[in-house]
Amino acid sequence: MPPTRHPSKNTAHEAPHTGDPAKLPGDDRAHDEPSPAALKSAFAQFTSGVTVVLGRHEGALFGMTISAFTTVSLHPPLVLVCVGRSASQHDALVAADTLGISILAQTQHAEAARLAGPGDRFTELRHVAGAKRGVPLLEDALAWLEVDVAERRAVGDHTILLLAVRAASTRDGMPLLYGQRRFGRFEVLL
Repeated sequence: MPPTRHPSKNTAHEAPHTGDPAKLPGDDRAHDEPSPAALKSAFAQFTSGVTVVLGRHEGALFGMTISAFTTVSLHPPLVLVCVGRSASQHDALVAADTLGISILAQTQHAEAARLAGPGDRFTELRHVAGAKRGVPLLEDALAWLEVDVAERRAVGDHTILLLAVRAASTRDGMPLLYGQRRFGRFEVLL
């Protein structure tokens, strides 16, 4: 059983955070920040599913591939995505009130790569309108979420979008994964 936490007391596992980004909680030594290359290399070891987040403004599609996606809550239903502020689609995604999230199947690596890169992303992109919000959703994905933007928060070099899920649907299949800067497949081990 975990120890009871008292707001006014620190336990051996809880040290006060000084607010200084150079110090870790519980450690009084200053730490240098790792280089961006070291961080990218470390972060690349984390494998995740792949989503495409799309919206529409005045008839034109916008959006991009995003692997920085996570579930937040079932009650109320919330998810979040992180969008790099240097991304060409950042401003459009952050300005949107509603978006469509497609969780990609392993057969959709070409769409994921196309929507992650520069150039024409949307010509001949196979998508449908969501039944509840009418947001664009990729055909043949494993799951689809229609979401309203609940909160926007600039953090570091990204903007976090907290999204309220208004509709969800799924189909059978295997997910597309992204890790070590490459797309891959899911393998069941147990």
